[in-house]
Amino acid sequence: SVLTQRPPQASKGKPVGSKGSAFSSSAKAAPATVPKKAAPPPRILPPISISFGPDTQKYAAAVDKNGRSSVRITIQPRQVSTDEYTRTLTRLERWDRYWKMERIISVVETFPISRLEHLQVGTKPQQATECTITLDSRDVARVRDWGRPVARDKRYAHGETRVIVRMLPLKPGQKKKPRADTHQWPKGTFVQLDGMPVFIDQRRQQQHDLTEWKGMSIPLDLSSLVRNPTKSNKLQLYFLDNEPYIVCVALCSYVAPEILNNIVWSNDVRKLSMEEATAKALENANTNTVLLDEFTSNSNEMSSFIFPLCCPISQQLIQTPVRGTSCNHWQCFELRNFVESNVHITGTRWECPVCTKILSLNDLQYCPLTASILKQYSKDASPYRDRIQFFANGAWKLLDEAKKRYSKKRPAEGYNMNGIKKAHSY
Repeated sequence: SVLTQRPPQASKGKPVGSKGSAFSSSAKAAPATVPKKAAPPPRILPPISISFGPDTQKYAAAVDKNGRSSVRITIQPRQVSTDEYTRTLTRLERWDRYWKMERIISVVETFPISRLEHLQVGTKPQQATECTITLDSRDVARVRDWGRPVARDKRYAHGETRVIVRMLPLKPGQKKKPRADTHQWPKGTFVQLDGMPVFIDQRRQQQHDLTEWKGMSIPLDLSSLVRNPTKSNKLQLYFLDNEPYIVCVALCSYVAPEILNNIVWSNDVRKLSMEEATAKALENANTNTVLLDEFTSNSNEMSSFIFPLCCPISQQLIQTPVRGTSCNHWQCFELRNFVESNVHITGTRWECPVCTKILSLNDLQYCPLTASILKQYSKDASPYRDRIQFFANGAWKLLDEAKKRYSKKRPAEGYNMNGIKKAHSY
């Protein structure tokens, strides 16, 4: 297919200062500033016509009473620019660390539909694209179980290789609610492989409000659908969004959470020094900052703040305390829990468990002061006694179990003081 693209090659030329250049290294004059050449516009490719079969089984997850009839569409594609190609791979590598891209098979953009034919029933598609999946013998040998369906909740083994299809909005950050820049199927996506429709896990249009689309977008494991990987396979799709997207098909190896945890700790987490951590804690104490995880101190002698030693994800004591570099709170969470919990695709994926800011694994910092306090109270602290009071003079102490804080509160109707529902007498 003319749309199966690899990154355009940069033009070759003599570097500044090379032999024969007007600005050779032997010249005594100050080097002149060489203006950068503007990148050439993406090359326009020939128009493509794509035929889609009827969608009577609601593959596109749209609320169409009678589904959609067969349709033939025409698009005017262009080549993906080098910048867009690089930016797409960078976005995927940052926000989807569980799939390591071993080889890029195809990166294509979606394009507005310039011509629509034969549509008799159903919602009009807005954008479409296609790409050809061509694998060499090494790719074929690396993937096991070609054409065998996989369960939706399948847990891949570390190092398992699959052909994964993911999509990203061409321009990130266009949504009202902040979300991680992860894979997302556009609204009403219809996918077909070699002319046969494919079910994908995507958002579904809500019948009570047709502007609402709710649900999770899970990347497509193409290996489970390709029965003959030695021949070229054509992937085609359209969707109902006006917003352009970019499609990446790549040969990926799975990185298990326990392995990724070690990689992130070694390569990504910023390790604060004890001096940096202590200065940050003193600043919090001196300003008596009250944040989501802290309570106002009752002491009149010295300002302080209180934070827990338990991870908000597991409610257990932390072993490797980290927080986001952009987070304003002192409370930390467990690195391993954060890595393992985000392997699941949910609506809160990559949110800070304390303040809900969006964090990638590149945005974490390690707090040695919290780690030192955890080590000091390793025998005394527990999930029931985990609150630390840190004072403005740099001292701290482990508070007693806070049972009396709630002693004056009346239980909800029908419940006792322990939160247990009372038995009814008939």
